[in-house]
Amino acid sequence: MRLWGEVDLRKTAANPASVGLTVDLVSGAARAALRQHRALVDEGPATLSHDGALEAGRRHDGEAVFVARQNLRLFLGGIDTTVTGSVVMDSAAPFHAELAVEKRLRPGIKLRAVISDIAHDPAARLNARFERKW
Repeated sequence: MRLWGEVDLRKTAANPASVGLTVDLVSGAARAALRQHRALVDEGPATLSHDGALEAGRRHDGEAVFVARQNLRLFLGGIDTTVTGSVVMDSAAPFHAELAVEKRLRPGIKLRAVISDIAHDPAARLNARFERKW
């Protein structure tokens, strides 16, 4: 059985923040997270934003874990393209960084190129997706 919850601390603020908690009652694992979204530049055809999260908790084996996540996203509206850089620092795993570019072609069609694990063993992948809602 797993319980979770998230509360918006400053939903109407320019830089909204939330706090969340996940608890697995069977294994005893739990994690608390503080997340914040910031719009750094929102002018003209470009939008630069930052998402950050700090997490702390206990894994199912009882060991403590701390995680810091940072995402920097640049959206170029004129060409409908997003460039994202992500970094994850986890006390129970190696440092992880990736760079992604996503391009929307027609309504419902997206191409995404990702170079992952930049710090250790870089790997590249290309995904194509078609989505339609009725």
